[in-house]
Amino acid sequence: MPYHIICLSKYFLSNSEQYYIIPIDGSCPSCKINLLWGEIIQNKYTNQPITITTYPNESDDDIIL
Repeated sequence: MPYHIICLSKYFLSNSEQYYIIPIDGSCPSCKINLLWGEIIQNKYTNQPITITTYPNESDDDIIL
């Protein structure tokens, strides 16, 4: 999903119960999957796909954004 990094940061921070300057994580506005901010930044500047590993209580497949 294309996004403005500042808008996504504000979205993550507005949905957080903690008060941070930089978000740590947040859920995607589109699919609601939890994403780590560091991986989003890494993807933004290296153009590498973000791989989200699911855990045993979820699906056994990896999700690539």
